[in-house]
Amino acid sequence: MLVLFATSAPTQIPSAIGVILADQMNFMLPVLIWTLAGDVFTAGQAVTVYPVISRSLYIGNILGFGAAAAIGVVSDRTDFSPAWLLVIPPVFLVAVAAFVPRILHDVTLSEGHGKNESSKESMKQSLSLLKDLTAFKWMLGVSLSVMAAGAILEFGFFDVAKTTVESTGALQAIYAAVFCGVLMVGLAIQTWVSTPLMKRAGIAKALQILPVATLVASIVMVIAGATEQIAVAIIAIARSEEHTSELQSRGLISYA
Repeated sequence: MLVLFATSAPTQIPSAIGVILADQMNFMLPVLIWTLAGDVFTAGQAVTVYPVISRSLYIGNILGFGAAAAIGVVSDRTDFSPAWLLVIPPVFLVAVAAFVPRILHDVTLSEGHGKNESSKESMKQSLSLLKDLTAFKWMLGVSLSVMAAGAILEFGFFDVAKTTVESTGALQAIYAAVFCGVLMVGLAIQTWVSTPLMKRAGIAKALQILPVATLVASIVMVIAGATEQIAVAIIAIARSEEHTSELQSRGLISYA
């Protein structure tokens, strides 16, 4: 992707690759964190440790989107290209690959499950599990559908935004600021609302919020597309992403 940006290739190609890779990172890294946490910490420690991890994910995202919003403004007023920031994720991921195994060399996860298994065998077992357990099959279908709907909503936002926002830096600033605000609201909801609600209603009820919120957001995005009002598009994508980020930060989407 970086090589394509540096050459004369159409920018749509590396941009599309970047979007796909960014989504993989955004969803896979929390899965990795929750998986490692489940192995490193005991059930007794989970009560105090897991809320800290969940809030750390929120704070990290807020800092990242806050920086992205500022960089969008700076890039419009200077010759700095935000594409140079794409060098950071590969360096960070190489550092994770190099140091995390060393740090966790003496925990249970590093011992493996005592059975050599190829990728093909692992995939076969996973499909067998989905086939045998109806609940998992439904959860996978709903998760895929909601994630696909969320991606379509995101591009719907860009489609509306391009009609009213002229510069790419301004678009980046608006997009990042919206998500930063959404995450702040999500952090507040998680702290004061969702935990008592989840204890009272259970995880099953919490998971039902996501498809309903996505449906409402889709209706609002259709209105935004018809009226070409970016404010309406912001409401639509905020409503969708708020619930997605909330459930993802708690490991519920990872589990699904």
